[in-house]
Amino acid sequence: MRFLILHGLQGSGPTHWQTWLAGRLRGRGERVSYPDLPEPDAPRLEAWLHVLDAELRDPDGLVVLCHSLACVLWLQHARRSEGPPVERVLLAAPPSPSVALPGVRGFFPLSVEPADVARLGGVHARGRL
Repeated sequence: MRFLILHGLQGSGPTHWQTWLAGRLRGRGERVSYPDLPEPDAPRLEAWLHVLDAELRDPDGLVVLCHSLACVLWLQHARRSEGPPVERVLLAAPPSPSVALPGVRGFFPLSVEPADVARLGGVHARGRL
């Protein structure tokens, strides 16, 4: 199993729970990718999608953990992607579309169907969430 951890707006510092989790997983011998998404203080959806696409070249056995704005990144990916599913997806603390996020371009409005999210999370391919 492999893990992909995606930070949210403004990134994640050395004391953030995602950084802690990446270290714990690596300490157990797990393969972890924890990329720095570009311009975390003023993110652009297309730039973040480019990084996500590169990380998803081999989704087999991949667990994706998204925090904050990365949850919206995953949902935007699900809306537009025909790619194969990952093993599992965890969306932690997604931002509300009603809250203004200064400097965020292209992430909202969000229009995604539940079937798109389920398909890329492996529901149809593996019969579970």
